[in-house]
Amino acid sequence: MRKYTLFLRGTLCGFLFLLSGVKEIEGKVEERSVDKIEIKERKEMLRMIITTSGPLNYSVYETELPPRIILDFIGTHIYSQLSGKTSVEKGQLREINLRWYGKPPEKEGERGKVDLLEIVLRKKVKYKVFTRDNQVIVDLELPGFSPEKLSEEKKEEVPLVKFAPKFLEEKEGWEDWVEIALANYKPLHIAQEQVELAQMRVREARRMLFPITVVKASQTKGDTSVRDVSFRERSFGIQMEQPLTQGGELRYKWEQAQVNLDIAQREYERIKADYILEVKRAYYNLLIYIMNAGIYEEIFEEAERFLEMAKRHFEEKLITQLEFLNVQSLYSQVKYQLVAAQKDRTLAELTFKQVLNLDSTVPLEIEPWLKFEKLDLNLQKCKEIAFKKRPELSINELIVKFNELGQKVADAKERLKVSLSGFLGRSGSAYETEPLNLKTDWFLGLKLSKAFGGNTLNTTLTKEETVPRLSLSQEKTGSMSAGAEFSLLDGLARFSEKKSANVEYLRAVNELWEVRKTIESEVVNSFNEYQKALYQLDNVLERIQFQKKRVEVTEARWKLNEAGISDVLEAKIALASERAYFNNLLANYYGALSALTKACGLYKYAELIQGVSPEIFWQRVAGPGELDYTQLHKEVFIPKGDKIVKLEELPGGKIIAVNNEAGFAIVNLGEEQGVREGVELWVYHQKEKVGVLKVSKSKRTTSSCKIARAEGGMKIRLGDEVRVIP
Repeated sequence: MRKYTLFLRGTLCGFLFLLSGVKEIEGKVEERSVDKIEIKERKEMLRMIITTSGPLNYSVYETELPPRIILDFIGTHIYSQLSGKTSVEKGQLREINLRWYGKPPEKEGERGKVDLLEIVLRKKVKYKVFTRDNQVIVDLELPGFSPEKLSEEKKEEVPLVKFAPKFLEEKEGWEDWVEIALANYKPLHIAQEQVELAQMRVREARRMLFPITVVKASQTKGDTSVRDVSFRERSFGIQMEQPLTQGGELRYKWEQAQVNLDIAQREYERIKADYILEVKRAYYNLLIYIMNAGIYEEIFEEAERFLEMAKRHFEEKLITQLEFLNVQSLYSQVKYQLVAAQKDRTLAELTFKQVLNLDSTVPLEIEPWLKFEKLDLNLQKCKEIAFKKRPELSINELIVKFNELGQKVADAKERLKVSLSGFLGRSGSAYETEPLNLKTDWFLGLKLSKAFGGNTLNTTLTKEETVPRLSLSQEKTGSMSAGAEFSLLDGLARFSEKKSANVEYLRAVNELWEVRKTIESEVVNSFNEYQKALYQLDNVLERIQFQKKRVEVTEARWKLNEAGISDVLEAKIALASERAYFNNLLANYYGALSALTKACGLYKYAELIQGVSPEIFWQRVAGPGELDYTQLHKEVFIPKGDKIVKLEELPGGKIIAVNNEAGFAIVNLGEEQGVREGVELWVYHQKEKVGVLKVSKSKRTTSSCKIARAEGGMKIRLGDEVRVIP
């Protein structure tokens, strides 16, 4: 009996030590406070400094709708007297919000418990979060942002020309529309809510690893069987229960919750990728119909001119009636093609607005131009990228991991489970005529449970010291008890749970295998469609060259009276038809390229050739000639004051491809602009010098350069201005 009492005392001491240890686990429950939030403006950057009373632990994640950066503080003893909402409105930064743990402060300046800090943005930006002493620092990269007060150091003034054409911008034409589309796409909003729900479940699962604590208080008044004699009781204290071991079940469930969060995030990316592909296809479809309508508008103007000419010649009896009727017929044909192209454009515009979830009355402004780039892609490389990047593959791999943890949870239910519970407080019970004296009241319990097949053995060991309770007619003040029970066939459900976990795991493995095959099939099909479209475009380009030559020859024969007006118009119509057909194939080409990009799990098709230096990329895209745009597009003219000049005639140029890590850049300046090997070029961004290039190879209108120097660690970007050093 003495040994038994010593064991209980040792257990009580261990429990109290555990409770103090739990306090250590939960963040060494020491209060911290968020004292100040400062915003410092720097060139192309905002720095947010969060000053605290001591070091804080936190996790960082971001959301897209709306774009936010979340600093989720770990621990529940972080306070602040700062305002819950601070409007900033600088660059892409809108506001900073403190989210409260539990009830928010009722008055401004009142102390509240902080759960997380929310940085609300206008659109997604690059950022970096780090700590320094008792400060959490968030750097937001904001290209083009200028502080209100610049340093007084002298800036080098360089006369620059603003380039208007959209094709020189860093973004593809569809990217701005994608931003609008994502903001309006409800399934993506729902997916974001799913991510936030999964984050909550991670918190819940992590919480189950720590003690369950209940603060209890009670007061009782009543009468006894003795006439006119009443009593009162009072009790308060803290009750805790801590699982010492559950066979790993709680830990596995926590890991499952984390895997579920990863699945929700990958699912968000999958939905986003599918929708972006839909937007791209609708965009290219609309763009081609706009371009085709432009082609037929041009040829219709030509046909009107030729018809007027044919009328005059017929009236002057210079051509036959058959020739005149032939010209009229060709005019009617062009008119029909124009009307059909305009109808197609209207329908494509409506479809595009529906894909973007825009009102049909919203006007669209789209540059009617599309470059044609030949990319030297490798099927095997595309497969490798897809198996690394596709969110569907990541999702199914995570589902396999989730179900593998489900198997471990099912196995853990058959292992030994041990939990410790206790109560510590003060209580008292007395008649109304007696003083109420509160004394220490405590309870300690140890519970063990173990599954044996379909049966369960439960044992308990308890010791308590209590104050006598008049309401319970209780006179004992202390007790120690031990008990055991063996439940027969109460755990048969464990067998089905284990079997179900195994089935789900096998199903997940099989689905993973099927997804891998599906992804490979999608990549191969998209790659084949891409190559097919490329071959067709090459073929049509040859036909276009033939039709151009035909127009030249027919016009020459017409001037020699060897061909009629209808022959010239027919040749021009044939050329326009080939150009329109080329545009249709161009839409198929970029549709196939977009599908291949999505099949590989990427955002832009340029990412398919990542890892290739710009110099090699230059050769692959430009071929033996030069880096140029679609051969069908007219010479590029842009406004300069009241004049219209060619792009090549403007001073300087632009960065049209860059790889800062590889140290290469390509500029749209070449031998025609006097650029030769060894020449140095200065690079400017927003009138600020950011680097120096040295030309390594030069062609007619483009040059490949090495990055000789970057100013102040700044990166050279697509679209940066380039000037030849005099």
